[in-house]
Amino acid sequence: MKERKSNIELLRIISMLLIISTHLFVVSGVRFSDYGDGVSRNEFIAQIMGLGGKLGNTIFIVITGYFGINAKNINEKILKLINQTHFYAVIMLILTLILGISVSKYEIVKSIFPIFTGSYWFITVYVCLLFFSPFINLLLHKLTKENFIKLILGLFILTTILPITSNTSFDSVGIYDFDIFVLLYIIGFFFRKYPLKQNSIWYLLITSLLLNIIMIISVLDIDIMSSLLQKPKLLNKIYFFNRQQSPLLILCGVSVFLFFEKIELKQNIIINSVSKTVLGVYLIHGNIFFHRYFYTHFLKFQDLLEASMWKYLFHGMTITLVIFLICSLIEYLRQKLFLITFLNNFLSAINNKIINITSSFFKRL
Repeated sequence: MKERKSNIELLRIISMLLIISTHLFVVSGVRFSDYGDGVSRNEFIAQIMGLGGKLGNTIFIVITGYFGINAKNINEKILKLINQTHFYAVIMLILTLILGISVSKYEIVKSIFPIFTGSYWFITVYVCLLFFSPFINLLLHKLTKENFIKLILGLFILTTILPITSNTSFDSVGIYDFDIFVLLYIIGFFFRKYPLKQNSIWYLLITSLLLNIIMIISVLDIDIMSSLLQKPKLLNKIYFFNRQQSPLLILCGVSVFLFFEKIELKQNIIINSVSKTVLGVYLIHGNIFFHRYFYTHFLKFQDLLEASMWKYLFHGMTITLVIFLICSLIEYLRQKLFLITFLNNFLSAINNKIINITSSFFKRL
């Protein structure tokens, strides 16, 4: 087994922390459209933290493309991912029922079939990306560097610029954000095949900082304009920066990835071990029941909006870290316990049966 690159694994961990913070600050009850009386300092912090989740998603897919250039056993990876997703979806459903929390029939279906129902939207799109990755790789391996760049620029314009200028979106004709994921995968693949020079690290650091500062200033500008013009609906424009299709967000994510890719970090067993649990962290804290009851009813983090700025920020960062550590420990135990190995084999048998039935159905067509 090839050793993991600790610099990239550290970036995985940071990206998951960004995603958790977004779920905490935004999903817990804060909405841009609620700011009818202007924006407080804490609400501005929530807006900025809300950008982190999409940034983390961007980085994750670029990393997938980066390592996808030499990817093998894709079917095995897909089945493993589906098994892990099913495990946590069902376990969280059972725990919710044990706690006596009301669950709708639709939520039960979403928990039993999390991939097909989009219970975890990221996982659904990610599975589709993995499925098509061997075909994408065949094309990319044959491209010259010049054609590679043309492909990236063309897709970038098609998926990020065109929807803005023409007020259209490709979400309605396919899987949510799949087009953006393909673009990010290709970008990661490109920089693995054509790496930047090592001495470019400081330029990458400056570029990453500048792009992120520009994004933050852009959000602040909208807040100020909304307040001066007395048009609270203008705050909804912040969603432009929080969309996965945001060109600025994509540039930020790619620049951050390239910076970390150039960092020379020795193999670190702790970083590498923790990074193996990040997917499990997402599946636990990103669960529909976790979102609904833990963030809103248990933590009641939205009540801290009236607290001091430093208290609000400190509590948010502390809760984010605690959620990550607890979920990471749970996933670590899941990977180690023999019982889970048995469950994984059981789930694999079910998934293989579903795949065989599906394949037989399509062969008859």
